[in-house]
Amino acid sequence: MVFRERRERGVTRLSGSAPGLLSAYPVGSVYFNVTNVDPATLFGGTWVRFAKGQVLVGLDEAQTEFDTPLETGGEKTHLLTEAELPKHTHGSGTLVTNQTGSGHTHDAGSLTVSQRGGVGTAAGAAKGNTTIVSDAQVQGATSSTGSGHTHGVSGETANGSGGAGSHNNLQPFCVVYMWRRTA
Repeated sequence: MVFRERRERGVTRLSGSAPGLLSAYPVGSVYFNVTNVDPATLFGGTWVRFAKGQVLVGLDEAQTEFDTPLETGGEKTHLLTEAELPKHTHGSGTLVTNQTGSGHTHDAGSLTVSQRGGVGTAAGAAKGNTTIVSDAQVQGATSSTGSGHTHGVSGETANGSGGAGSHNNLQPFCVVYMWRRTA
């Protein structure tokens, strides 16, 4: 409300009423409080609770996620896609011998298995006793001959690990009541 000034006998008198607290909160203003008291009871006007369970972000015209007032987005939890996982590798598992014929032994030591083309003996291909068996190069192993056996790898070699659940995506927060003046 506008005040009117009137001077009488050297005294300035104001007529009208003082602006209410509502003038401090024009339509579109936001009010925060830690008690659930509708600001209309304190200041007047019409207020609505808003941004329930959300945090506020400053407007930024240069970022499409933040370029419009009252725009919402984000997610409370997020399930990572394969592309979002960090680069990593999985171990090769454990070498298993299934014996069905005459006995033989392997001294695995520090065994390295890698895929190779061809089958046979690799003379001088690597230090130590190196033998190519079943299209795999075995390094650092000692073996004796035998028949009727197979080699395989057991353990988590192809399957992933983990529970495939969503992870918490919440930033640190403090809960307050938020109101926006609409009229």
